[in-house]
Amino acid sequence: MARGINSVLHHIHRIRVKRPLEKGSRVRSLRVLGRRIKVRYSEIDEWGLCDNDQLTIFISLKCIDDPNQHWLTIIHEVTHMILRLTGLAFMERNEEEAYVRCIENLIIPWLYEYSYLKPTG
Repeated sequence: MARGINSVLHHIHRIRVKRPLEKGSRVRSLRVLGRRIKVRYSEIDEWGLCDNDQLTIFISLKCIDDPNQHWLTIIHEVTHMILRLTGLAFMERNEEEAYVRCIENLIIPWLYEYSYLKPTG
């Protein structure tokens, strides 16, 4: 059965375009541990901030002119988000094995999934 034009247009609109970060480009949201994390850009002193309660990452506007710095800031803030959402950031004792397992099982797979954002060249 043929799909109506509105259904096709709606499907096309929902397809995520996967392309590397470029100068001036912005990311609206990311999936982290199955949750939608909003990405907001603003004039902040730091390169980025992570608000795990609001499931939001804030990126400095100065990042968007340098795709490599932008990518590295996203990685850094997503790492904070993963450590906080899993509770590792709030452990009283520093258990190296817990961090290593988090990195190899959660952070590195996230990097592979979103590697298309890495600027080329």
